[in-house]
Amino acid sequence: MMRKVLKENGLSLQVTLTSEEKLESPGSYSRLIRSAVDEAIRLKASDIHFEPTNKGFKIRLRVCGTLQVYYSSEKNIDLKILPDVLRGAMFTTLKAISNIPLGKQSEAQDSRISFTKRGIDVRVNKIPTEFGEKIVYRLFNKNESKKLTDAGFPIETYNDVRSAIQKKSGLIIITGETGSGKTSTIYSLIEEMDRERLNISTLENPVERHVEGVTHTGVTQKLGFSDGLRALLRQDPDVILVGEIRDETTAKLAVRAASTGHLVISTMHTNTALNIPKVFEYYGADQMQLMESLVLGANQRLIRKICPECSTSSDKKGGNFKTVNKSGCSKCSNGFLNERVLLFEYFTRDEINEKGGILLKRSIKELVIELAKKGVIDENEVHRHTH
Repeated sequence: MMRKVLKENGLSLQVTLTSEEKLESPGSYSRLIRSAVDEAIRLKASDIHFEPTNKGFKIRLRVCGTLQVYYSSEKNIDLKILPDVLRGAMFTTLKAISNIPLGKQSEAQDSRISFTKRGIDVRVNKIPTEFGEKIVYRLFNKNESKKLTDAGFPIETYNDVRSAIQKKSGLIIITGETGSGKTSTIYSLIEEMDRERLNISTLENPVERHVEGVTHTGVTQKLGFSDGLRALLRQDPDVILVGEIRDETTAKLAVRAASTGHLVISTMHTNTALNIPKVFEYYGADQMQLMESLVLGANQRLIRKICPECSTSSDKKGGNFKTVNKSGCSKCSNGFLNERVLLFEYFTRDEINEKGGILLKRSIKELVIELAKKGVIDENEVHRHTH
């Protein structure tokens, strides 16, 4: 535990350093961690991976969904230093900064820290691996407000989504793979609401960011999703945001809440919006209640934009198809821009027929072909996202 000594009225007081003060320490490993954090912020990375290796350790940043090596001890430190010594010094410093106890190497651990001057909250996770402990930072910009208008929706999609969140009751489900921006989307929905007039509560694991006028509750070992949702329903809610539907009880409660006068927003993992009813059926939720409650079901993906300066034209006809130039140029990184485009496949209540059949209003297949034809994304993404 890092401490500093303060002298006051002739007395010496030991004060525990904050995570940011530890990060600013002059040691070489603190400097390395600090430089990785600052570079991650500059590149708008979502995660930092501190990984033990057989020859030491490396640091990777996830930028626009792709991991890139920021630092490797094998290439940057005197190889005469034993790997165990390198790893020990690095991860002892990292755990001190991350407020993770040193004596539990064989256990998975979680922590939350803030780098206030940098405007960043960090969710920390540590797991034991073959060569030592791996620590991952997930970064959240404290000052970033996600608005629905920032999503880049076409006007029709924007209007459909706004119409859904203005319903007095119903179920809104956003699906997608890990890292597809589901959390950002559901936060943008509650940012759009009248938080002065409505009682909006969330149940999350963990609470990702704070929204003014919203009551946030984090899931714990003593308060799971199902028990937390039961409790929230006794708090006179207008809108309930459940971080993820992942079990039978939560699924049934969400459907029941949506059909009894509450607007429920949540996420789940599927590869198409059409699978939403199937997942609820798997969890044993009442299908009739579900189909009557669904006001919006969506699947989203994020795809990196290719560089318009150095990408190469394709021979395909019927569009401006382009292929990424992996050599890149001065305006990009290996042929990609540092930004992604959102694909939002969805249906509304109007696309559900009397027999429970669903017709997608926009599909991933249509969207990815449209973007490839415009030369916004690599033409190879068409095969990747339509097969």
